[in-house]
Amino acid sequence: GCHNESRCRLPGYVPKRKLLSDPAAIRALEGALTRTSIYHYAAHYCRSRDTYWIESFNHQLLTYLSKRVHFGDDTFVIRMNLAVLDWNENVQRAATSHRVYLNARRPDRQAPSRVLRPKTFNFVEHIWEAYVHLNKQCTNVVQGDEEEEGSNDD
Repeated sequence: GCHNESRCRLPGYVPKRKLLSDPAAIRALEGALTRTSIYHYAAHYCRSRDTYWIESFNHQLLTYLSKRVHFGDDTFVIRMNLAVLDWNENVQRAATSHRVYLNARRPDRQAPSRVLRPKTFNFVEHIWEAYVHLNKQCTNVVQGDEEEEGSNDD
C-alpha cells in the first residue's frame, strides 16, 4: 500500500502510470530501488521534506539582500530585519485560485501553481508609526529642555 499522506489515498485517485503486474518487472524495480543511496541512507533524507519553506525564505532574502551588492553591517542588519518582517507577514497568504503552467518541451507535465493574494506591507506602516512616535518623544524632550533654559534666563 501507499503512505497515509499519499495522494493515492484520495477518493477517486487514478494512477498516471500503468501498475506493474509482471513478477519479473516487480523484482527488477525493487532491485533498482534498493540499490539507491536514498534507500540505504534514508535517515539522511527524512528531514528534507519541507525545504520549500527554506527556499522560499532565501528567495525573500534576495529581494532585500542582493548577492551583487556589498552592504555595510548596519545596512545589512536593517535589510535582513525587513526581509524577516516581510516574510512573517506574507508567508501564509491565501490563494485566490490555481493556474496550470505548461512546459513547451514537456507538454505531458502540467505544474499547478497557486495564484496568491497581493502582498501586504503593514510592517512598513508599523515601522513608520514607531518612528514618528519616537520622533515626537525626542522633540518633546528637546522642547522641554529649551523651555527650562528660557525660564532660567529671566
